[in-house]
Amino acid sequence: MPDGSKAGYLYVHEYGLDDDGAAMEAYIQSSDFDLGDGDQLMLSRRMIPDVSFDGSTAATPSVTMQLRSRNFPGSALASDSSDTQTVTETTVDVYTEQVFVRARARQMAIKIASTDLGVQWQLGYPRLDVRPDGKR
Repeated sequence: MPDGSKAGYLYVHEYGLDDDGAAMEAYIQSSDFDLGDGDQLMLSRRMIPDVSFDGSTAATPSVTMQLRSRNFPGSALASDSSDTQTVTETTVDVYTEQVFVRARARQMAIKIASTDLGVQWQLGYPRLDVRPDGKR
């Protein structure tokens, strides 16, 4: 081995919950889903998050869940003043069993994110109460 080599050292990467004392942003977003190939609007009234915080070191770990909706493929998933595109956002913690939301659109996606120190989460199988709500 050449002089100055680091032989005999063991380096551990991707260990722990934070970025050397700073919070790390973590998120996952589903692809768009729709009813009847997007021919029908859907109305969502309730969401059961199914998020586990096992291994978190934060006193009250939580994530932000968004129900992102749009009426046309390729349109932005953001709020605007005409309410044609909306983002419904709520905080989910250990004790959140269900969240009541109101969203109506052709396509929707779910996004879960965290940006706090010491938060470790795992997404299970979130459930969304959705029903057909007519054609447009």
